[in-house]
Amino acid sequence: TTGDMAKHNEPAPEGARARDALFCVSLFVHRHLHAIYGSLNLDLVSILLLDEIARHNLQPFMTRGRPSLPRDVAERKQMRGCNAFSLSQATGIPRETVRRKIKQLEDLGWIEKVNRKGYFVTLRSIDRISPGETEAVLEDFRNTARQVEEILQV
Repeated sequence: TTGDMAKHNEPAPEGARARDALFCVSLFVHRHLHAIYGSLNLDLVSILLLDEIARHNLQPFMTRGRPSLPRDVAERKQMRGCNAFSLSQATGIPRETVRRKIKQLEDLGWIEKVNRKGYFVTLRSIDRISPGETEAVLEDFRNTARQVEEILQV
């Protein structure tokens, strides 16, 4: 009916726009997680732990105003290590599960333990995505960001 059509042309209430934007972001995250899951042959808990280790390692590089990766050996030495206890606390995953998953990630070469400093992601894990895959993820992200902006515009 004409009344129903008018309702669809009106801007959505602020809460509805925010929910729509969040749904749009969640679709991007789902696509990205699905791609990582398929390409790495890891379970989602291992993927979460790998991401948490990287986030923790790279924390010193997040304070420069925008995130960056270490560019050389000297910068790589500034990375912060973490341990099974801190990973368990950060993720809510039981410590024994964390230890088992860490062992898997070490065996695959995705992380390494540095004596007394903790666990670190390896360059192999940082460079795991090919340039073509990287460009596809970035393009998907740009499209998602545009969609979110359109949804949130008043």
